[in-house]
Amino acid sequence: MCFLGVVPPAAFLTWLILPATVSCALSVRNAEAGLSPGIANIDVRTAGLHLAFGLIYAVSFLAPLLSRRL
Repeated sequence: MCFLGVVPPAAFLTWLILPATVSCALSVRNAEAGLSPGIANIDVRTAGLHLAFGLIYAVSFLAPLLSRRL
């Protein structure tokens, strides 16, 4: 079952990572010139967000297929 025939409704669960995304964006925006502690691990945090988004999005497409087989 897809929302408007495009994406399953479960794909909207990706909005759950929005607070973490805003936190990363604010860390970069408020950082001073040079290497500050707020952005020292921004690449790790961004990679984690990318992983979380990808997993939630992929599972949202696989869940309807797996539920039909049960």
